[in-house]
Amino acid sequence: METLHGLVDKGVKVELGMPYELWDEPSVEVTMMKKQCERILEQHEEVVEDWYFNQQDKKNLSDYLCREKVLRKNNQECLKEEWTGKETKYYEEDQEEKRKQKKKKKKAKKEKQKKPRGDLSDSDDSDDDEKKPKDEL
Repeated sequence: METLHGLVDKGVKVELGMPYELWDEPSVEVTMMKKQCERILEQHEEVVEDWYFNQQDKKNLSDYLCREKVLRKNNQECLKEEWTGKETKYYEEDQEEKRKQKKKKKKAKKEKQKKPRGDLSDSDDSDDDEKKPKDEL
């Protein structure tokens, strides 16, 4: 981000799809995860303290807190996942696809609004002959 800020300072227009003020702010997902983490720490403060004072030489915090104290046995699959770095790429690709779909829908909506609706008052009188009974022709 520092490089991008440097470009902006030099007068280069940089478009990231978000306001400049939010460049240095964490994403919504990160902010929500931080809040969830803080909530877990508050709810299990005694467990964390016990680990810190009595268990940290024997067990790492994620095993002690998550496996043994917080998560049920059937909810521990997430602990087996490993961060590969590809997750960010897939997330970005998903976001780009969503932006494209949104843009496509917006364009289709505009096209639909541009098309004139059939105005009945300006209808062609040639159809009137087809509607009249044969004896009036």
